[in-house]
Amino acid sequence: MKARFVAIALFSVLVMMIMGSLFSAGAIMAASGIGSGLVLAANPGLVALDREYFNKVLSTYGKDKMPNPSYLRVEQALNNTKNRYSFDIKKTGSEVATERKLDRNDIFVVTHIGVYLIAQVSTSIGLEVLQTYPNPDIFVSATGFTPNHLNTIYSGHMEIKIGSKVNFEALDMNKFRFVPTSQQEATNNYINYSEFDLDAFSYWPGSLLYLHGTQNIEVHIDIPSITGLAWAAVAANTSNKIVFYPMGYLVKNAAKQL
Repeated sequence: MKARFVAIALFSVLVMMIMGSLFSAGAIMAASGIGSGLVLAANPGLVALDREYFNKVLSTYGKDKMPNPSYLRVEQALNNTKNRYSFDIKKTGSEVATERKLDRNDIFVVTHIGVYLIAQVSTSIGLEVLQTYPNPDIFVSATGFTPNHLNTIYSGHMEIKIGSKVNFEALDMNKFRFVPTSQQEATNNYINYSEFDLDAFSYWPGSLLYLHGTQNIEVHIDIPSITGLAWAAVAANTSNKIVFYPMGYLVKNAAKQL
C-alpha cells in the first residue's frame, strides 16, 4: 500500500513537472504570437512544427535578439510579354505601401511561403485581397484580358538562391494554388467571400530558410509562354500582380557584415 502511495506521488510530481515545462514554453510562445489562430489550433502537427522552428531560431540568436513573428511582401505587376519575374526582397526605398522588405541589418527566417494574386488599384492601395486562384469575382473578363490565362502561373516554378546556394531550383508553383470548395460568387449571393487563412494557404517547406540582409538573395518565378497571353490588367489605375509572401521570424540587427 505504501509503495503504491509513493508511486502515485512520484507520478503526480512528474506530471506537474511536464505541465510546468509546457506552460513555460507556452508562455514564451504566447508572448511572441506563436500558435495563435484557428489553423494552428486545428492542426496540432503545425503547432509542434511552429514551436520547433521558434525554439531553433531562439537558440541560434538568443533572447537578446528575440525573434519576432513577421512577414515579407514583394509585388510584381504582370506583363503580357514577360514570363520571368524577379522579387527583390531588400529595401530600396521605392516600395509601394503594401510591400514589406528586408533591412540590410536584419535576418528573416522563413518558415512558410505564400504566392498570391492581386488586382491592385493605385488609388486605393491596401484594399486588395490576396487570392490563391484566379477568382472570377476579382479578375473579371474584359477586352484584352483573359482571366483564365492567370492559371498559367501555376504551370511555372520558383527558384530561390541565397548567396551561392540554390535552396529551391524548381519549386512547383502548383503548391500555391488553392481553390476553395465554397467560392466567391456574385454580390447578390448571401455569402460572397471565399475562406482564406495565410497559414493554411501557404507552403511549408519543412526546413528553415535564412535570409541575411547582407547576402545576395535571388527569388525568381518562371512561367511558360503562351501565344496571345492576356493576363495584364486593362482597367484604369489597376495592376494584376504576383505577390511573393514569405512568413516566419524577423531577427533585428542580427545580419553579419559579409
